[in-house]
Amino acid sequence: PTTTATGMREYDGKIAVFLPDKNVPETVFEVYTSTLPSYDRGQLQLGIPIQSYEELVKRIEDYIS
Repeated sequence: PTTTATGMREYDGKIAVFLPDKNVPETVFEVYTSTLPSYDRGQLQLGIPIQSYEELVKRIEDYIS
């Protein structure tokens, strides 16, 4: 699904960042969603809209730490 906002979602079992209206990720992190709590996995499967660069950095830090 395409979106008009930058977002994070699961891609090939990993966390990925997608730019607006793109189906191919801008960045894929070597963080497997299977290692995350079930709530986080569910959120990433649905897609998480990102409103700002600061929010993106915070969420990435949360997931990779």
